[in-house]
Formats: sequence, C-alpha cells, structure tokens
Amino acid sequence: MKKIICVLLAVVLAVGCLTACQQSSTVTETTDSEVVNGGTTTTGGGSTTTGDSVDNAKTISGTVGGTETSKGWASTKSKYTVAELEAAYPLRQGVKGEVKVFTPFPDDKPLQYAMENMKQVYPEVTNVKLISTSNVSRHEKLLALIQAGDSPDWVYTTYQDFPLRAAKGMCQPIDDLIQFHPAQSDSLMNNNCSYNGKRYAVIIETPISVLFYNKNLFQRKGEKTPEDYYKEGNWTWATLRQVAKKMTDAQNGIYGFATDMDWYFSECMGQDIIKFENGKAKLNMRGNQTYMDGHQFLIDMINVDKSTFPTHWAAHTEFGKGTVAMCFTGLNHTSFFHGFEYDYTLFPKQDANSPYYSTVGGMAGGFAIAKGAKNPVGGMAFGELLMSNVIQGSHTKDNVAKAYELAEKEQVIKVVPWFYGFGLEGIYMQDFCGWARTGTKDLNTLIEENASIFEAKLREYN
Repeated sequence: MKKIICVLLAVVLAVGCLTACQQSSTVTETTDSEVVNGGTTTTGGGSTTTGDSVDNAKTISGTVGGTETSKGWASTKSKYTVAELEAAYPLRQGVKGEVKVFTPFPDDKPLQYAMENMKQVYPEVTNVKLISTSNVSRHEKLLALIQAGDSPDWVYTTYQDFPLRAAKGMCQPIDDLIQFHPAQSDSLMNNNCSYNGKRYAVIIETPISVLFYNKNLFQRKGEKTPEDYYKEGNWTWATLRQVAKKMTDAQNGIYGFATDMDWYFSECMGQDIIKFENGKAKLNMRGNQTYMDGHQFLIDMINVDKSTFPTHWAAHTEFGKGTVAMCFTGLNHTSFFHGFEYDYTLFPKQDANSPYYSTVGGMAGGFAIAKGAKNPVGGMAFGELLMSNVIQGSHTKDNVAKAYELAEKEQVIKVVPWFYGFGLEGIYMQDFCGWARTGTKDLNTLIEENASIFEAKLREYN
C-alpha cells in the first residue's frame, strides 16, 4: 500500500484542471507495461487487436490502436520508498532571468504556489510571467505566441496534447533536460509524448478510471452492487446493462449509468478511431463493424434502455448530485461527490472470456517547453517546483491505492485513444459523439457524413 499511495499526485493536480476542462465542453483524460505496436497481445485471459504497425522512426513512438498491457501499473514503484516517491525534485543550477508560464488553468493551486515561491527557491529569477488562455483555444494561442517570437518557457500539457504539439512545432524535445523522478509516468512520457524518438513532456503518474456506484441508491433498491458482481466473477457488459436498467428510476429522475467516454467501448474491442498505415494516421471508422458495435452499445443504453444519462460533460457532476447510480470516470472527480456513500470497482469485462480494460483516470497532467523558449531551464525548474508541491501533498486521498491494486491484480489493459493528439477532439467528441447520443441517425450515416472532415484533419499531421 505504501509503495503506491503517493502515486496519486496526478489526481491532486488534475482536480481543478479537469473540472475547468469539462465545464468548457472540451476534454483535455504504465510504467513497466508491455507496449503494443499493432497485432495481438494476450494478457489476463484475453486478447486485443490494435490495428496496423507503425513506423516509429517516422512518426509516433508509442501505443498504436490505443492499448497497453499492464503488468501492474505501479509495479516498478515498488523498489522505491515512500520518502523517495515523495521527495522533491533536485534543484537546478543556473536558473535565472524571467520565466514565462502558459496555462489554461491560472487558478490552479499548485501553479499559484509555484509562482509565489519560484523567486525564493531560485533567487536569480527576476520575474514569473503568467500567460493564460482558454482550454478550447490553448493550441491556437500557443502557436500564435511562438510565431510572434514570444514563446513561453513552461507550458501546461497532458499526454493527450501529443503528437499534435510535436508535429506542429509547438513544443521542443526535452530529453537532455528531464530529471528522473519515480513519480513520473515513464510509459506516457516514452510512448504517448514521444515523437520521432524524442520525448516532449514530463507527465506524472495517474491511476485508472473506475466505475463508481452510489451505495445508498443500491441499498434502497435492494440490488446487488457492481462490487458484488465483480466478486462473483459475473461483472460483464451484459450485467452492467441489466443493472443500469434496474437502477433507472425515471419517475424520480435517476439514471442507472453515465460516462463521458463514448469512445471507450470500441477501444475495449481493439478499435481506435485511428489506425496507422506505413507510419501515417488513417481513419479507422468507415466500414468498421467492430468499432460500430462497441459505440452502438452505449447508444443503445441511452436511447433504447433509457438507462444512461444522455448528455456529454455531465457524468461525474450528475453522479455527484445523486441522480446517477453508476458512473465511469476518474478518481480526480471524487471532490464532486457529496451527501451519499459511494465506492468503486473495475469497469466490467466485455464478456466472461475477456480481460479487464480501463483508461488513464484523469488527464495525467504535466508540462512541456515551448519551441523557441528563451529560458527552457527556467521552465523545467518551474515545472519541477510545481510537481514537488503536488507530490508532497499526496496523502490527501486514501482511496487511490485500491485502483492500483485492482489494476495489478486483474492485469488490466490500459486503452488510450489517439484522437486528442491528432486534433480531432472537438469534431469527434462534441459533434460526432453528440449527434450519436441523440439516436436520430445511425452510426454508419454519421461516420460517412463526418469522414471527410476527420480525414482532412488527419492529413494535417501526416
């Protein structure tokens, strides 16, 4: 337990940031894992096919089709003591001058702390200049600053900002600047945040997303909980659907289930919306019945069963208000849950013979250095000061360890979608998935109507 509890630092950092992100209607969502570069991998009694191989020398060095097989997401942390995991980053030499920091979340407490203390820790720093932006326009604003010769030094980022920020020249490689820390996510840094074999960001470790359930609602209904089904070995998608219908109470405005991760069901069937051919990112939705079957499962829960909350960006807030019985989301959202008892378990298997899947629970916050930054060392020092503050406050949530233990026990397979990093975030999540949730058009029609838009966007990064 001690060995993994402090890895929850990403949760602490992401609480304020992801909240702002969700409210702006834009989604921002390991170590010692086997990275899948296409083909088939078998772990935990199941297999997943993840698309075509990728030429890492030309494009992304990382997960293709979005999956990694976990051998215990915290397993490599076990050789470190709690003191080592909570230790501050080593201070740097030669940190001086002005440090420009760029973020869509200027009110974030760890960031404010770092700004207030930077000049105390590094006396030769003359000024810390804050440049804020909206989350929706973060890429455009960053690119405009770079083109104007006013590059920031420290840039708030998540693994989902790549490869876009590398391919578009918004950030620079930082291999020669990165200081090792056991709380960093080697997997996300070395795979999702690498481009042409070089690392572009420092990313902190984050536990898996889990399925929360409202214990009070289940007690009131006299129904078995998701934890009960999990312990029985009968926790599958079919069970989830049955339980969601049972827990739905339309008369009292209670939905059985909610999530914002529409893409997740297809990912668990081995189908990302992007595939890779000869090092190029291609659309993987057209004529892909497996993708459509996965996505259709959620659509049917919304429109056929009427058991799932139909609106995007409201899953964790509705669960937090007590109007949803089960919610699949990250542990960073527990600050929204008040006035009732809750617990969590793994998201169910597709069927009895499938492995368990999950995704990074939260956006795995971190930082990068902008291309053209005049003070990259200052930017790294600022980011490390911020991270040190988060690490040392890591005992604020005691339920995170359970998520790591479940991931390790069940050999959970992590799924990571590529659409964020290829600029498809808005048109996929907001437009396509929003339309799909209405049930007014079938998925194949929606795919055909949007395919040219998706493909044009992908061409920008190939």
